[in-house]
Amino acid sequence: MRFAPRWHGALRDWPGRLELAWALRDPVATINVLDAVLALRPLAAVTRWEELGHYPQIEDPQAVARATQRVADQPAPARSAS
Repeated sequence: MRFAPRWHGALRDWPGRLELAWALRDPVATINVLDAVLALRPLAAVTRWEELGHYPQIEDPQAVARATQRVADQPAPARSAS
């Protein structure tokens, strides 16, 4: 939990769209971590991979590629004038 304030702030304060892909069998980034992220950003879209663990890019590279491509294909949100 030493670095939790750092990533909490980064997630909470990110002004852009946030979409997550989460491997539900990950023994490190557990469902509790996902719950904490969603408490900070409750409107974030989540792709949940029920059968994948800590290395989804190795376990199912096609699923990771599909999720990445789906997000990349979406238009970027409009930025407000500064």
